Amino acid sequence: SIWRRAPPPSGLPRARRARRAMAARLPNLLADPEAPAGPDGQQVPSKAKSFSNNSSMSEVSDGNAAPEPAEDGAAAERTWKTFVNENREVVVLPLSLLILVFFLCVQLDETRPQASKGAAVLVITAMWWFTEVVPLTITSLLPLVLYPLLGVVKVKVLATKFFRSTSFLFVAGFFIGLAVERWGLHTRVVCGVVGHAGKRIELLVGGFMLSVWMLSMWISNSATIMCMLPMAQGFLSTLPPGHERFQSAFLLAIGYSATIGGIATPVGTPTNGIFMEQFVAFWPGEGEFSFAKFFLCAFPLSFLLLIVVWLGFCIVFVWRSSAEIPVDQEVFASIRRELGKVSFEQIVVGIDGLLLIAFWFTASKIDAFPGWKTYVAPDLDSSSIGLFLTLPLFLLPCGAQLPKPLQRIIGEDRCLSSGPRGQQPRRILDWQQVKNNFQWEILFV
Repeated sequence: SIWRRAPPPSGLPRARRARRAMAARLPNLLADPEAPAGPDGQQVPSKAKSFSNNSSMSEVSDGNAAPEPAEDGAAAERTWKTFVNENREVVVLPLSLLILVFFLCVQLDETRPQASKGAAVLVITAMWWFTEVVPLTITSLLPLVLYPLLGVVKVKVLATKFFRSTSFLFVAGFFIGLAVERWGLHTRVVCGVVGHAGKRIELLVGGFMLSVWMLSMWISNSATIMCMLPMAQGFLSTLPPGHERFQSAFLLAIGYSATIGGIATPVGTPTNGIFMEQFVAFWPGEGEFSFAKFFLCAFPLSFLLLIVVWLGFCIVFVWRSSAEIPVDQEVFASIRRELGKVSFEQIVVGIDGLLLIAFWFTASKIDAFPGWKTYVAPDLDSSSIGLFLTLPLFLLPCGAQLPKPLQRIIGEDRCLSSGPRGQQPRRILDWQQVKNNFQWEILFV
């Protein structure tokens, strides 16, 4: 080798000699046990080629030591990055302390002496969120410690910012969403819409997007997507080779539809409820920003975005495509047959959900209509209405728990009450199921 040189003197540091010895042994360490033997009977290393092709890696022969590989620098960099990633607190905590000291030494606003301290907490919390040195839920509790510690605000005042009426609006939305998921009502809705789309691919895509869009207004986006995936995968599996770009774009369009649907209602995504809360805080004289008012403002934007995404998808992947995309409706017909008849639990959850939506929309004043809560209880809001109609789900029995005469009236095949993974629950909702599936972090974050 042109890089061959004399053996290293014995005075070299022990660590350096060890690294050189390891470099000489690497080809043997990386040998594939199933690799064929060479002409001399020795096993041919499967990865030795990558070392021999590297100009910075010397050949080892005649007892001559190899120089240090050029990969040492890259390996050291990777080791450092791995250390930082696995021990982020070693970097984040000292940096947080520096940020705190800096802002305590700087006066941002002389008329508001607490502004610098508040800014320090804001920047530190944002950095903890960004680096995820601890889970996001834990980071969201950081102001409850730092604000009182720095004398910015008392904890009893700050705690009211974490749990307000909108928090219980989220709770009601989660309850109805968990009931829909538990009994598979969302799957039946998606299958019903898509199954009537016919054999035109643009209508099928529109059916998928429309059903996901409608469901995501009331239940979480992730739950909506999860219920749709089996049907989407069943359809995509029937496509012949050559439609990979269409498949990827189809799944993206479904995901966008779920996000767009969440814009339309206060319970579609937590940020909508936060907006309603902030509206009352900034403009208290404007009165309540009702559920119906929010929907009337947000629904046109949500629907317009859905149309734009659908048109964009069809133009790029359907109408301008030279290859025809077949539609096999038998896939959805087989799913409908597997679903069977509408169960008693699905009927109850469906009626409860429709009543909840109707109550939410008609509770407050709409033009000349004063709203029903004016005559019943003026202090009711969307949160209390949601809990009023979702808490009974913890009391209502499942179909299998009904008296036999009532089961015969409803239909015994509708009262089998088979929950997920073969469970036999007693109530439409139970605490164990809610406790395991409730997204508690949303209430804090």
